Amino acid sequence: MLFRSEPVLRLGTLMLTRLGCSVSACRSGTETLETFAAAPAEFAAVLIDWQMPGVAGDALVRALRAVRADIPVVVCSGLGEAPSDTPGLRYLAKPFTFQELGAVVDDVRRALPPGAGGA
Repeated sequence: MLFRSEPVLRLGTLMLTRLGCSVSACRSGTETLETFAAAPAEFAAVLIDWQMPGVAGDALVRALRAVRADIPVVVCSGLGEAPSDTPGLRYLAKPFTFQELGAVVDDVRRALPPGAGGA
């Protein structure tokens, strides 16, 4: 998971934790990619902000999937519409509510194969 600012990062971590998720909070696309690449099997899904410092958007999605092609990716964006036509992305418009985040988390969990951990 990654978000632009520290307060939003803490709030997002709290929300995801309350939804039963294990969270690795990152402050940039570069940190996200490094964290994910170090232990890709530990992650059931990745939630990213579309516009982040370092590696962002389509480039980050491609890099994550180069490490693990089957990783579910949820993209948060305030652009008003899905920022990419990349297959298999889930989109979460900002600002979002706890209920909207919960619905996306539930959607990701339902799509995971049995025994997949992390989300």
